[in-house]
Amino acid sequence: MGDNVLVIGGGLVGCETADYLSERGKSVTIVEVLERMADDMVPILRRPLMDRLKSKGVKMFVSIQKERIEKNQFIFMDRERNEHVLRGNTVILATGGKPQKGDWENLKSKISEVYFVGDVIDSKGKILDAVAEGTE
Repeated sequence: MGDNVLVIGGGLVGCETADYLSERGKSVTIVEVLERMADDMVPILRRPLMDRLKSKGVKMFVSIQKERIEKNQFIFMDRERNEHVLRGNTVILATGGKPQKGDWENLKSKISEVYFVGDVIDSKGKILDAVAEGTE
């Protein structure tokens, strides 16, 4: 895994992944289409997580729109319609628990290495399977 990580999806899974990686010295950016990060978390747990992410320097963008990937760059517009270009040597998709592999197959033509693990492969998969696939 590279040192500059882009997490696409700012729900519970994306934010906790960013927390874990930033604790290990990675520079992390999270992008989310909704108006709030980790909106699916219990409020009493959400606030400490958001505070940790901010204190670790995790960059967070909400309400993003018109996103696209070009030549290892993630390009999107923020809520003020400013365009941002992010470069990361690792991209993590945390966009939901339903299998969506078909939606991301086109990444293989734009990024040198793409690996699908966990729920994106099998919606009935178990966490141990996902960990094993990720390790492999």
